[in-house]
Amino acid sequence: MSEKHKIYIIHGILGGSYEFGFLRKSLKKEGFVSEIFTYRSRKERILKVGEKLYEQIKKENLTEVSFITHSLGGLILRAMLLFSKEDLDFPKIRSVVMIAPPNQGTKSGNFMYKYTFFQWLLGVNLRDVKNDENSLAKKLPLMFSAEVGII
Repeated sequence: MSEKHKIYIIHGILGGSYEFGFLRKSLKKEGFVSEIFTYRSRKERILKVGEKLYEQIKKENLTEVSFITHSLGGLILRAMLLFSKEDLDFPKIRSVVMIAPPNQGTKSGNFMYKYTFFQWLLGVNLRDVKNDENSLAKKLPLMFSAEVGII
């Protein structure tokens, strides 16, 4: 595997680096370099986190990147595309695996957003995963020139 390729693992809402230890060990055993990109899903907005991901990747001097995302992590990746799409020096995206991404928003997001408890529990991004026409989930780019698998 190229030394200039890295797999970023992006967790979902309420997730963290603790979730993907087994996956990282498996990737390392197969010769891949990986990193869990963490963020505070209850406090940091999707677009801001996407920008932070873009900036972090830019600093690493990579030629190729791949992504494994879970749930909200898929929207973080799509938000990153807003920042990387015009950047000709951005590394090539080799492959993407999205696990349960709310790419069109979720009906459960609509339901939970009605209740203060869920707004408190899930934080600032709950409204962006609703599936109404104003949802950020429906507005983010979903175009990759890479291999994509959605589970």
